[in-house]
Amino acid sequence: DYGTHVMVGGELNAYADGGNIFVTSTMMRFTGDDELRVIVAHELAHNARGHIGVRQRSALLRVPASPGITTGGYLTSEGAKSSAPSFSLETEREADYVGLYALAIAGFPLDPAPRFWRHVAQADPEGIGMAATHPTPAERFVRMEQAIAEIERKRAAGLPLVPELAVMAAVADPAPRTRPDSGAPAPRPTPNRAAPR
Repeated sequence: DYGTHVMVGGELNAYADGGNIFVTSTMMRFTGDDELRVIVAHELAHNARGHIGVRQRSALLRVPASPGITTGGYLTSEGAKSSAPSFSLETEREADYVGLYALAIAGFPLDPAPRFWRHVAQADPEGIGMAATHPTPAERFVRMEQAIAEIERKRAAGLPLVPELAVMAAVADPAPRTRPDSGAPAPRPTPNRAAPR
């Protein structure tokens, strides 16, 4: 139950602040309905997973000034600098992954997700993405294709569409865990299939 807002003008971008979802009118013009659902699902996942702290926003893209995409929006504004977003590869990957489950549960098509990142990469291959804070568009659409295959396997088997806790733990902590007493890898948590969170 998050507020949704369109910000007139600005960059090709979307944001979440923990309680709301914001999409720029530039992004609205860039995408069709199917791609727009992917963006909103990604931002919804940031809010639902608690990725955003007080006075922070999580932006979908990091967009430096370039001829391919308009600028002058949130990431370059003085207001943004005073409450700069907290970016993390892990939270971006998790929001992509959980966002796909949100789309699947709502009954929307999943193919537009990797297609959106191809669209972004084609629009401005040099200007999109900052590897330290966001996955590249290429990484995103490969990971999304893998997640879509996982969701389709669950649908085919009649399993609940619940994100795998072990997958999210691996995204958040990619290093193998070890038991202090033996040095052997510790087991990952077993996914709870009882009910979605």
